[in-house]
Amino acid sequence: VPCGTIGSGSIGRDFRGGFCKFGLRPGITEQKIGVVKANQFNPNNLWETVYQKVLCARSSVSSGRGELTSWDFSFPPDKLIYRGLYPRFWTYYSIPEFNFILCIQQVSPVIPNNYEESLLPVTLFIIDAENQSSVDLQAAVAFTFRNGTGCKKWCSESVCKSDVFEENDGFSLG
Repeated sequence: VPCGTIGSGSIGRDFRGGFCKFGLRPGITEQKIGVVKANQFNPNNLWETVYQKVLCARSSVSSGRGELTSWDFSFPPDKLIYRGLYPRFWTYYSIPEFNFILCIQQVSPVIPNNYEESLLPVTLFIIDAENQSSVDLQAAVAFTFRNGTGCKKWCSESVCKSDVFEENDGFSLG
Protein backbone atom coordinates (compact mmCIF):
# COMPACT_ATOMS: atom_id res chain seq x y z
CA VAL A 1 0.00 0.00 0.00
CA PRO A 2 1.57 3.31 -1.00
CA CYS A 3 2.23 6.34 1.19
CA GLY A 4 0.75 9.17 -0.86
CA THR A 5 -2.41 9.99 -2.71
CA ILE A 6 -3.82 9.97 -6.21
CA GLY A 7 -1.52 11.74 -8.66
CA SER A 8 0.89 13.08 -6.03
CA GLY A 9 3.55 10.42 -6.23
CA SER A 10 3.97 7.73 -3.65
CA ILE A 11 6.36 5.69 -1.56
CA GLY A 12 5.36 2.04 -1.24
CA ARG A 13 5.63 -0.11 1.85
CA ASP A 14 5.67 -3.87 1.69
CA PHE A 15 3.84 -6.32 3.93
CA ARG A 16 6.89 -6.69 6.19
CA GLY A 17 7.02 -2.98 7.04
CA GLY A 18 9.80 -1.91 4.67
CA PHE A 19 9.89 1.12 2.38
CA CYS A 20 10.73 -0.16 -1.09
CA LYS A 21 8.92 1.41 -4.07
CA PHE A 22 9.33 5.06 -4.99
CA GLY A 23 7.16 6.89 -7.53
CA LEU A 24 8.04 10.48 -6.71
CA ARG A 25 8.71 11.69 -10.24
CA PRO A 26 5.95 11.53 -12.87
CA GLY A 27 6.23 8.44 -15.04
CA ILE A 28 9.20 6.95 -13.17
CA THR A 29 8.87 4.27 -10.52
CA GLU A 30 11.96 2.99 -8.75
CA GLN A 31 11.56 -0.47 -7.27
CA LYS A 32 14.13 -1.28 -4.62
CA ILE A 33 14.68 -5.02 -4.22
CA GLY A 34 15.66 -4.63 -0.57
CA VAL A 35 14.41 -1.87 1.65
CA VAL A 36 16.05 1.45 2.40
CA LYS A 37 17.72 0.64 5.70
CA ALA A 38 17.48 4.17 7.08
CA ASN A 39 13.70 4.40 6.49
CA GLN A 40 12.42 2.66 9.61
CA PHE A 41 10.39 2.81 12.79
CA ASN A 42 12.32 2.03 15.99
CA PRO A 43 10.58 1.46 19.35
CA ASN A 44 12.35 2.11 22.64
CA ASN A 45 11.71 2.89 26.28
CA LEU A 46 12.02 6.57 27.19
CA TRP A 47 14.51 6.22 30.06
CA GLU A 48 16.39 3.03 29.44
CA THR A 49 16.77 0.71 26.52
CA VAL A 50 14.97 -2.51 27.37
CA TYR A 51 13.91 -3.38 23.82
CA GLN A 52 15.08 -1.76 20.64
CA LYS A 53 14.69 -3.29 17.20
CA VAL A 54 13.93 -1.94 13.77
CA LEU A 55 10.27 -2.64 12.95
CA CYS A 56 10.85 -4.39 9.65
CA ALA A 57 10.76 -8.15 9.17
CA ARG A 58 12.33 -8.17 5.72
CA SER A 59 14.92 -10.95 5.69
CA SER A 60 17.12 -9.19 3.12
CA VAL A 61 17.76 -6.32 5.55
CA SER A 62 20.92 -6.87 7.50
CA SER A 63 23.15 -4.54 9.41
CA GLY A 64 26.00 -5.40 7.04
CA ARG A 65 29.12 -3.32 7.03
CA GLY A 66 29.43 0.42 7.06
CA GLU A 67 25.99 1.91 7.49
CA LEU A 68 23.68 1.53 10.46
CA THR A 69 25.71 -1.33 11.94
CA SER A 70 24.44 -0.63 15.46
CA TRP A 71 20.78 -1.05 14.42
CA ASP A 72 19.11 -4.38 15.20
CA PHE A 73 17.26 -5.63 12.10
CA SER A 74 16.22 -8.97 13.61
CA PHE A 75 12.49 -8.41 14.17
CA PRO A 76 10.89 -11.89 13.82
CA PRO A 77 8.55 -12.18 10.79
CA ASP A 78 6.16 -14.46 12.68
CA LYS A 79 5.45 -11.62 15.15
CA LEU A 80 4.17 -9.24 12.46
CA ILE A 81 0.66 -9.03 11.02
CA TYR A 82 -0.12 -6.86 7.99
CA ARG A 83 -3.47 -5.67 6.70
CA GLY A 84 -3.82 -3.26 3.83
CA LEU A 85 -6.74 -1.78 1.95
CA TYR A 86 -5.92 1.48 0.19
CA PRO A 87 -5.90 4.18 1.47
CA ARG A 88 -5.20 2.46 4.83
CA PHE A 89 -2.57 0.00 5.99
CA TRP A 90 -2.07 -1.59 9.43
CA THR A 91 1.02 -3.37 10.69
CA TYR A 92 0.86 -5.08 14.08
CA TYR A 93 4.12 -5.89 15.85
CA SER A 94 3.87 -8.36 18.74
CA ILE A 95 6.63 -8.19 21.36
CA PRO A 96 5.96 -11.27 23.53
CA GLU A 97 8.89 -10.60 25.90
CA PHE A 98 6.87 -7.69 27.29
CA ASN A 99 3.35 -8.86 26.36
CA PHE A 100 3.12 -5.74 24.22
CA ILE A 101 1.56 -5.02 20.80
CA LEU A 102 2.39 -2.01 18.68
CA CYS A 103 0.17 -1.05 15.73
CA ILE A 104 1.33 1.41 13.08
CA GLN A 105 -1.56 2.57 10.91
CA GLN A 106 -0.78 4.41 7.70
CA VAL A 107 -3.46 6.64 6.17
CA SER A 108 -3.25 8.39 2.81
CA PRO A 109 -5.92 11.11 2.66
CA VAL A 110 -8.17 10.19 -0.25
CA ILE A 111 -11.33 12.25 0.10
CA PRO A 112 -14.32 11.30 -2.12
CA ASN A 113 -15.26 14.03 -4.63
CA ASN A 114 -12.47 16.28 -3.35
CA TYR A 115 -9.58 15.98 -5.75
CA GLU A 116 -7.73 19.11 -4.63
CA GLU A 117 -7.00 17.94 -1.08
CA SER A 118 -6.73 14.32 -2.24
CA LEU A 119 -3.73 15.31 -4.36
CA LEU A 120 -1.64 16.41 -1.38
CA PRO A 121 1.55 14.30 -1.12
CA VAL A 122 1.06 13.32 2.52
CA THR A 123 0.66 10.24 4.67
CA LEU A 124 -0.36 10.06 8.30
CA PHE A 125 1.11 7.44 10.62
CA ILE A 126 -0.98 6.64 13.71
CA ILE A 127 0.76 4.58 16.37
CA ASP A 128 -1.20 2.63 18.99
CA ALA A 129 0.44 0.71 21.81
CA GLU A 130 -1.33 -2.04 23.74
CA ASN A 131 0.29 -3.11 27.00
CA GLN A 132 -1.17 -6.51 27.94
CA SER A 133 1.16 -7.02 30.90
CA SER A 134 0.68 -6.04 34.54
CA VAL A 135 3.85 -3.89 34.45
CA ASP A 136 3.61 -0.23 33.44
CA LEU A 137 5.58 0.42 30.28
CA GLN A 138 6.43 3.68 28.59
CA ALA A 139 7.46 3.49 24.98
CA ALA A 140 8.52 5.78 22.18
CA VAL A 141 8.75 5.14 18.45
CA ALA A 142 11.33 6.97 16.37
CA PHE A 143 10.85 7.33 12.62
CA THR A 144 13.85 7.91 10.38
CA PHE A 145 13.70 8.60 6.68
CA ARG A 146 16.63 9.05 4.34
CA ASN A 147 16.53 11.62 1.55
CA GLY A 148 15.95 10.00 -1.83
CA THR A 149 15.11 6.44 -2.74
CA GLY A 150 18.19 4.60 -1.55
CA CYS A 151 19.48 4.08 -5.10
CA LYS A 152 23.13 4.93 -5.79
CA LYS A 153 22.29 7.98 -7.89
CA TRP A 154 20.67 9.56 -4.83
CA CYS A 155 23.73 9.12 -2.61
CA SER A 156 25.34 12.39 -3.64
CA GLU A 157 22.02 14.22 -3.40
CA SER A 158 21.56 13.36 0.27
CA VAL A 159 24.76 15.12 1.33
CA CYS A 160 24.19 18.38 3.18
CA LYS A 161 26.06 21.22 1.47
CA SER A 162 26.39 24.93 2.00
CA ASP A 163 27.78 27.62 -0.25
CA VAL A 164 28.77 31.18 0.50
CA PHE A 165 27.22 33.75 -1.79
CA GLU A 166 27.05 37.51 -1.70
CA GLU A 167 24.06 39.76 -2.15
CA ASN A 168 24.32 42.97 -4.20
CA ASP A 169 24.77 45.04 -1.04
CA GLY A 170 27.93 43.11 -0.08
CA PHE A 171 26.25 41.12 2.70
CA SER A 172 27.46 37.51 2.55
CA LEU A 173 25.40 34.52 3.56
CA GLY A 174 26.74 31.07 4.19
